[in-house]
Amino acid sequence: MIITRLIGGLGNQMFQYAAGLALAKQHGVELTVDLGGFDQYSLRRYSLAHFALEPRPAPQDALSTAGSSSLIARLRRKLGIGYGCAYTIYRETSLRFNNEFKKLPNNTYLDGYWQCEAYFSEFTDAVRQAFAFRTPASGINAEWLAHIRGANAIAIHVRRGDYANNPKTFQVHGLCSLDYYHQAALYMEQHANEAPEFFIFSDDPDWAKENLKLDHPMHFVTHNNAETDYEDLRLMSACKHQIVANSTFSWWGAWLAKSEEQIVIAPKNWFASEQLDSCDIVPHDWIQL
Repeated sequence: MIITRLIGGLGNQMFQYAAGLALAKQHGVELTVDLGGFDQYSLRRYSLAHFALEPRPAPQDALSTAGSSSLIARLRRKLGIGYGCAYTIYRETSLRFNNEFKKLPNNTYLDGYWQCEAYFSEFTDAVRQAFAFRTPASGINAEWLAHIRGANAIAIHVRRGDYANNPKTFQVHGLCSLDYYHQAALYMEQHANEAPEFFIFSDDPDWAKENLKLDHPMHFVTHNNAETDYEDLRLMSACKHQIVANSTFSWWGAWLAKSEEQIVIAPKNWFASEQLDSCDIVPHDWIQL
Protein backbone atom coordinates (compact mmCIF):
# COMPACT_ATOMS: atom_id res chain seq x y z
CA MET A 1 0.00 0.00 0.00
CA ILE A 2 1.12 3.55 -0.79
CA ILE A 3 -0.01 6.45 1.42
CA THR A 4 0.07 10.00 0.07
CA ARG A 5 -0.41 13.00 2.30
CA LEU A 6 -2.85 15.56 0.90
CA ILE A 7 -2.55 19.20 1.93
CA GLY A 8 -2.82 22.65 0.35
CA GLY A 9 -5.18 23.83 -2.36
CA LEU A 10 -6.74 21.93 -5.24
CA GLY A 11 -3.68 22.07 -7.51
CA ASN A 12 -1.32 20.83 -4.79
CA GLN A 13 -3.68 18.00 -3.85
CA MET A 14 -3.80 16.92 -7.49
CA PHE A 15 -0.01 16.72 -7.69
CA GLN A 16 0.15 14.75 -4.46
CA TYR A 17 -2.52 12.33 -5.59
CA ALA A 18 -1.00 11.90 -9.07
CA ALA A 19 2.44 11.08 -7.68
CA GLY A 20 0.99 8.62 -5.18
CA LEU A 21 -1.16 6.99 -7.85
CA ALA A 22 1.85 6.50 -10.12
CA LEU A 23 3.89 4.86 -7.37
CA ALA A 24 0.96 2.63 -6.42
CA LYS A 25 0.47 1.62 -10.08
CA GLN A 26 4.17 0.88 -10.37
CA HIS A 27 3.91 -1.62 -7.49
CA GLY A 28 0.44 -2.88 -8.38
CA VAL A 29 -0.90 -1.94 -4.96
CA GLU A 30 -3.61 0.27 -3.52
CA LEU A 31 -3.22 4.02 -3.03
CA THR A 32 -4.61 5.47 0.19
CA VAL A 33 -4.68 9.07 1.38
CA ASP A 34 -3.83 10.80 4.64
CA LEU A 35 -6.17 13.73 5.21
CA GLY A 36 -5.02 14.38 8.76
CA GLY A 37 -3.23 17.58 7.85
CA PHE A 38 -6.54 19.32 7.26
CA ASP A 39 -7.38 18.91 10.95
CA GLN A 40 -5.09 21.85 11.71
CA TYR A 41 -5.21 23.60 8.31
CA SER A 42 -8.12 26.00 8.12
CA LEU A 43 -7.08 27.73 4.89
CA ARG A 44 -7.99 24.84 2.61
CA ARG A 45 -10.14 21.74 2.52
CA TYR A 46 -10.08 18.37 0.81
CA SER A 47 -11.02 19.23 -2.78
CA LEU A 48 -10.91 16.08 -4.91
CA ALA A 49 -14.48 14.87 -4.35
CA HIS A 50 -15.72 16.01 -7.77
CA PHE A 51 -13.27 13.82 -9.68
CA ALA A 52 -13.73 10.19 -10.72
CA LEU A 53 -11.10 8.95 -8.27
CA GLU A 54 -12.36 7.14 -5.18
CA PRO A 55 -9.55 7.37 -2.60
CA ARG A 56 -9.59 5.17 0.46
CA PRO A 57 -8.46 6.80 3.70
CA ALA A 58 -5.24 5.27 4.99
CA PRO A 59 -5.86 2.90 7.95
CA GLN A 60 -5.10 4.45 11.32
CA ASP A 61 -2.74 1.65 12.32
CA ALA A 62 -0.69 2.38 9.18
CA LEU A 63 -0.68 6.10 9.87
CA SER A 64 0.54 5.54 13.41
CA THR A 65 3.71 3.94 12.02
CA ALA A 66 4.13 6.48 9.25
CA GLY A 67 4.24 10.25 9.02
CA SER A 68 0.66 11.33 9.52
CA SER A 69 0.20 14.78 11.02
CA SER A 70 -3.29 14.04 12.33
CA LEU A 71 -3.83 14.54 16.04
CA ILE A 72 -4.85 10.90 16.55
CA ALA A 73 -1.82 9.56 14.70
CA ARG A 74 0.58 11.83 16.61
CA LEU A 75 -0.91 10.71 19.93
CA ARG A 76 -0.67 7.06 18.94
CA ARG A 77 3.01 7.45 18.07
CA LYS A 78 3.70 9.35 21.29
CA LEU A 79 2.04 6.62 23.33
CA GLY A 80 3.71 3.86 21.35
CA ILE A 81 0.40 2.54 20.03
CA GLY A 82 0.55 1.24 16.50
CA TYR A 83 0.54 -2.07 14.69
CA GLY A 84 1.23 -3.41 11.26
CA CYS A 85 4.24 -3.10 9.00
CA ALA A 86 6.59 -0.15 9.18
CA TYR A 87 6.42 2.38 6.37
CA THR A 88 9.19 4.11 4.50
CA ILE A 89 8.57 7.82 5.09
CA TYR A 90 9.74 9.73 2.03
CA ARG A 91 9.76 13.49 2.35
CA GLU A 92 10.42 15.82 -0.54
CA THR A 93 13.66 17.75 -0.07
CA SER A 94 13.56 20.11 -3.07
CA LEU A 95 11.42 21.16 -6.02
CA ARG A 96 13.69 19.35 -8.48
CA PHE A 97 12.58 15.99 -9.81
CA ASN A 98 14.27 13.19 -7.87
CA ASN A 99 14.57 9.93 -9.80
CA GLU A 100 14.94 8.07 -6.49
CA PHE A 101 11.16 8.48 -6.19
CA LYS A 102 10.64 5.73 -8.75
CA LYS A 103 12.84 3.36 -6.73
CA LEU A 104 10.76 3.68 -3.58
CA PRO A 105 9.40 0.40 -2.21
CA ASN A 106 5.86 -0.64 -1.48
CA ASN A 107 4.59 0.54 1.91
CA THR A 108 5.85 4.10 1.41
CA TYR A 109 4.34 7.22 2.96
CA LEU A 110 4.75 10.25 0.67
CA ASP A 111 5.07 13.70 2.22
CA GLY A 112 5.67 16.48 -0.29
CA TYR A 113 4.22 18.47 -3.16
CA TRP A 114 5.72 16.59 -6.17
CA GLN A 115 5.13 19.49 -8.58
CA CYS A 116 6.64 17.82 -11.61
CA GLU A 117 5.04 15.81 -14.40
CA ALA A 118 7.95 13.36 -14.36
CA TYR A 119 6.67 11.82 -11.12
CA PHE A 120 3.65 10.42 -12.97
CA SER A 121 4.56 10.67 -16.67
CA GLU A 122 4.54 6.87 -17.11
CA PHE A 123 0.94 6.68 -15.89
CA THR A 124 -0.67 9.72 -17.52
CA ASP A 125 -3.69 7.75 -18.74
CA ALA A 126 -4.44 6.59 -15.19
CA VAL A 127 -3.99 10.13 -13.87
CA ARG A 128 -6.32 11.55 -16.52
CA GLN A 129 -8.92 8.91 -15.70
CA ALA A 130 -8.65 9.73 -12.00
CA PHE A 131 -9.14 13.44 -12.70
CA ALA A 132 -12.11 13.03 -15.03
CA PHE A 133 -14.94 15.15 -13.67
CA ARG A 134 -17.51 13.10 -11.80
CA THR A 135 -19.96 15.97 -11.39
CA PRO A 136 -21.47 17.11 -14.74
CA ALA A 137 -21.52 20.79 -15.57
CA SER A 138 -24.89 22.44 -15.08
CA GLY A 139 -26.52 25.85 -15.22
CA ILE A 140 -24.22 28.72 -16.07
CA ASN A 141 -21.16 26.43 -16.12
CA ALA A 142 -22.78 24.30 -18.82
CA GLU A 143 -23.48 27.49 -20.80
CA TRP A 144 -19.87 28.62 -20.51
CA LEU A 145 -18.67 25.13 -21.48
CA ALA A 146 -20.74 25.20 -24.67
CA HIS A 147 -19.43 28.69 -25.52
CA ILE A 148 -15.83 27.62 -24.98
CA ARG A 149 -16.18 24.49 -27.10
CA GLY A 150 -17.56 26.56 -29.97
CA ALA A 151 -14.72 29.10 -30.00
CA ASN A 152 -10.98 29.31 -30.51
CA ALA A 153 -10.86 29.61 -26.74
CA ILE A 154 -7.77 30.68 -24.84
CA ALA A 155 -7.83 30.46 -21.06
CA ILE A 156 -5.97 33.10 -19.09
CA HIS A 157 -5.44 32.52 -15.37
CA VAL A 158 -4.59 35.56 -13.24
CA ARG A 159 -3.53 34.44 -9.76
CA ARG A 160 -3.38 37.14 -7.12
CA GLY A 161 -5.07 36.53 -3.75
CA ASP A 162 -2.47 35.79 -1.07
CA TYR A 163 0.28 36.28 -3.67
CA ALA A 164 -0.66 39.97 -3.70
CA ASN A 165 -1.99 40.46 -0.17
CA ASN A 166 0.44 38.51 2.02
CA PRO A 167 3.97 40.04 2.03
CA LYS A 168 5.66 36.75 2.96
CA THR A 169 3.79 34.85 0.25
CA PHE A 170 4.60 37.59 -2.25
CA GLN A 171 8.33 37.29 -1.48
CA VAL A 172 8.18 33.59 -2.33
CA HIS A 173 5.81 33.53 -5.30
CA GLY A 174 5.66 37.02 -6.75
CA LEU A 175 3.08 37.96 -9.37
CA CYS A 176 2.92 37.57 -13.13
CA SER A 177 3.24 41.02 -14.67
CA LEU A 178 0.81 42.65 -17.05
CA ASP A 179 3.60 42.60 -19.62
CA TYR A 180 3.72 38.79 -19.32
CA TYR A 181 0.00 38.53 -20.09
CA HIS A 182 0.20 40.97 -22.99
CA GLN A 183 3.20 39.19 -24.53
CA ALA A 184 1.51 35.82 -24.07
CA ALA A 185 -1.69 37.10 -25.68
CA LEU A 186 0.32 38.49 -28.61
CA TYR A 187 2.01 35.12 -29.07
CA MET A 188 -1.40 33.44 -29.15
CA GLU A 189 -2.68 35.95 -31.71
CA GLN A 190 0.26 35.05 -33.97
CA HIS A 191 0.21 31.27 -33.51
CA ALA A 192 -3.27 30.09 -32.51
CA ASN A 193 -4.68 30.07 -36.08
CA GLU A 194 -8.28 31.35 -35.89
CA ALA A 195 -9.22 34.63 -34.26
CA PRO A 196 -8.91 34.01 -30.53
CA GLU A 197 -11.39 34.56 -27.74
CA PHE A 198 -9.89 34.99 -24.30
CA PHE A 199 -11.58 33.55 -21.21
CA ILE A 200 -10.17 35.08 -18.04
CA PHE A 201 -10.22 33.26 -14.70
CA SER A 202 -8.99 35.05 -11.59
CA ASP A 203 -9.31 35.15 -7.82
CA ASP A 204 -9.26 38.94 -8.24
CA PRO A 205 -11.62 39.55 -11.18
CA ASP A 206 -11.99 43.27 -10.46
CA TRP A 207 -8.24 43.76 -10.85
CA ALA A 208 -8.21 41.66 -14.02
CA LYS A 209 -11.09 43.63 -15.56
CA GLU A 210 -9.47 46.95 -14.74
CA ASN A 211 -5.97 46.11 -15.92
CA LEU A 212 -6.09 43.42 -18.60
CA LYS A 213 -6.85 44.98 -21.99
CA LEU A 214 -6.60 42.84 -25.14
CA ASP A 215 -7.55 43.44 -28.78
CA HIS A 216 -9.84 40.41 -29.04
CA PRO A 217 -13.08 39.32 -27.33
CA MET A 218 -12.57 38.91 -23.60
CA HIS A 219 -14.89 36.97 -21.30
CA PHE A 220 -14.45 37.19 -17.54
CA VAL A 221 -15.62 34.01 -15.82
CA THR A 222 -16.48 35.25 -12.35
CA HIS A 223 -19.40 33.22 -11.00
CA ASN A 224 -17.49 30.34 -9.35
CA ASN A 225 -15.91 30.51 -5.88
CA ALA A 226 -13.71 28.45 -3.58
CA GLU A 227 -16.45 25.85 -3.20
CA THR A 228 -16.79 25.39 -6.97
CA ASP A 229 -13.18 25.93 -8.08
CA TYR A 230 -13.27 22.58 -9.88
CA GLU A 231 -15.77 24.17 -12.28
CA ASP A 232 -13.21 26.79 -13.29
CA LEU A 233 -10.67 23.99 -13.73
CA ARG A 234 -13.09 22.17 -16.06
CA LEU A 235 -13.69 25.32 -18.11
CA MET A 236 -9.98 26.15 -18.34
CA SER A 237 -9.17 22.62 -19.50
CA ALA A 238 -11.91 22.82 -22.16
CA CYS A 239 -10.11 25.74 -23.84
CA LYS A 240 -7.90 24.97 -26.83
CA HIS A 241 -4.97 26.94 -25.44
CA GLN A 242 -3.88 28.22 -22.03
CA ILE A 243 -1.91 31.13 -20.59
CA VAL A 244 -1.11 30.02 -17.07
CA ALA A 245 -0.05 31.88 -13.96
CA ASN A 246 2.66 30.68 -11.57
CA SER A 247 -0.02 28.53 -9.98
CA THR A 248 -0.56 24.79 -9.67
CA PHE A 249 -4.26 25.42 -10.28
CA SER A 250 -3.75 26.79 -13.78
CA TRP A 251 -0.97 24.22 -14.35
CA TRP A 252 -3.61 21.50 -14.06
CA GLY A 253 -6.09 23.49 -16.12
CA ALA A 254 -3.57 23.31 -18.96
CA TRP A 255 -2.38 19.74 -18.36
CA LEU A 256 -5.90 18.28 -18.40
CA ALA A 257 -6.73 19.92 -21.75
CA LYS A 258 -7.11 17.56 -24.71
CA SER A 259 -6.68 19.84 -27.74
CA GLU A 260 -4.24 18.36 -30.26
CA GLU A 261 -3.19 21.85 -31.38
CA GLN A 262 -2.74 23.08 -27.81
CA ILE A 263 -0.34 25.90 -27.02
CA VAL A 264 0.49 26.52 -23.38
CA ILE A 265 2.37 29.61 -22.23
CA ALA A 266 3.84 29.74 -18.72
CA PRO A 267 5.92 32.35 -16.89
CA LYS A 268 9.67 31.94 -17.11
CA ASN A 269 10.01 32.76 -13.41
CA TRP A 270 7.69 30.45 -11.47
CA PHE A 271 8.87 31.84 -8.11
CA ALA A 272 10.07 35.26 -7.07
CA SER A 273 12.54 33.73 -4.63
CA GLU A 274 15.84 32.84 -6.29
CA GLN A 275 16.35 30.16 -3.64
CA LEU A 276 13.62 28.00 -5.21
CA ASP A 277 14.64 26.02 -8.29
CA SER A 278 11.52 25.59 -10.40
CA CYS A 279 13.06 24.33 -13.64
CA ASP A 280 11.28 20.94 -13.43
CA ILE A 281 7.78 22.33 -12.82
CA VAL A 282 6.93 23.55 -16.33
CA PRO A 283 6.66 20.72 -18.93
CA HIS A 284 9.23 20.92 -21.71
CA ASP A 285 6.65 21.37 -24.48
CA TRP A 286 5.18 24.50 -22.88
CA ILE A 287 6.45 27.92 -23.93
CA GLN A 288 7.95 30.13 -21.25
CA LEU A 289 7.90 33.91 -21.53
